[in-house]
Amino acid sequence: MAVVTVPAESEPTESKPTDAADRPVDLPYLGVTYDLTSSSPMELLTRLGDLCRIVWIVDAGDEALGPMRRLLTRAGTVFDTEGRPPAEVAAALVDARFEGHPLAGVIAFTDSQLVPAATIADVLGLPGNPMSAVTRLNDKYHQRQAMLDAGLAVPAFVRIPTGSDPAAGAALASGLRTPLVLKPLRGDSSRDVVAVADRAELQAALTVVATRDVTGDLIVEEYLADREPAANGRIGGYVSVESLVVDGEVIPVAITGKFPLAHPFRETGNFMPHPLDAAGASEVIDLSGAAARSLGVRSGALHTEIKLTPDGPRIIEVNGRIGGGAIDALYARRFGTSLTELAAAIALGIAPDAIAELPASADGPFLYEFFAQPPTTATALRAIGGLDAIVGVAGAESVSPNRSTGDALDWRNGSQGYVLRVSGTADDLAVLGSVPTAVLTAALIEYDED
Repeated sequence: MAVVTVPAESEPTESKPTDAADRPVDLPYLGVTYDLTSSSPMELLTRLGDLCRIVWIVDAGDEALGPMRRLLTRAGTVFDTEGRPPAEVAAALVDARFEGHPLAGVIAFTDSQLVPAATIADVLGLPGNPMSAVTRLNDKYHQRQAMLDAGLAVPAFVRIPTGSDPAAGAALASGLRTPLVLKPLRGDSSRDVVAVADRAELQAALTVVATRDVTGDLIVEEYLADREPAANGRIGGYVSVESLVVDGEVIPVAITGKFPLAHPFRETGNFMPHPLDAAGASEVIDLSGAAARSLGVRSGALHTEIKLTPDGPRIIEVNGRIGGGAIDALYARRFGTSLTELAAAIALGIAPDAIAELPASADGPFLYEFFAQPPTTATALRAIGGLDAIVGVAGAESVSPNRSTGDALDWRNGSQGYVLRVSGTADDLAVLGSVPTAVLTAALIEYDED
């Protein structure tokens, strides 16, 4: 497997044949702008192996990659950016050839790589999003402002510049109604997202943020109230719409239901089909399409989170990628193809073989992925056991730990700090609503706590 280095000038660069599982040599080459927050390389290779050959566009000298550097060379061809800015990488890729072929498409599977992917797509004339849309997808302030300008109902919000004195930052939010939500302007997985009851708590939260490695500006906004949730509060009061966008046309392909959040805003899992009635499904589908158009999205996959409030559905945020929380695995279990494959097809200029989600209600069965989050008081995982006892409980079919004994825990790291993942099938809404309590009761998890 060759590692291709971005040349100082943009002379043609030839890669050598890949060793990636005997993939046919006539498949198109798809560039994946990559860092450690991206999807698993082997998972992507498995999903995309029959569709394309992968070129990992990555800073191969990044020490944080560790053993991942070797894995990437086994899963495709590595195009080393050497830490250069996206424009220089894009210029070098104009003349780069892989087995004699140029890149046929480029895609990102993480927020931090949307800018490089869009830059490369623009320079090479490949399907992609304009940089203005990427800015709105990555920046929660610009995203809220664009939706507000388009006439969509959004919670009132203000921006708090980085380095602001906590008292001065709290004063900026004096015109907002409490309670409030404070979050980084750029971030994912609910990392460092906190709820505050009043301005005194906001000032205290800003003081804590100043002690953590949180870079960039913050946004504080009014909290979206909950509508009466389904299944006696055992189903989350929000959903997400998974969409594909082809030449500006938004195609909603699934509505994903949610389990209740762990305090304050950590996700505990997803399920399909959704729990909405036909009218509710129609509302969230329409709203997600309007949000995508307000942001100027032209191409790719979208994960749009929507809160179900007493005043109707409201956008939480729009992500310019496939949703996390095993949503891709749920979609693949349900439809036999993955969102990864569909998004990659769009990037390659191939019409995706997907059917739009129609507004309808569902009684079950429900495919689910549940994630056990530690309590906010947990500082480390002391012990984890009883995994065999979980299988069969509330339709649980497989269990896998995400942390090892002794691992440090910090709820501020967000949804990715879960300790246990459970995949299953619930026959009906009642069984589905019992999943969190049933799993946590069966699991033998002990924590060191503050």
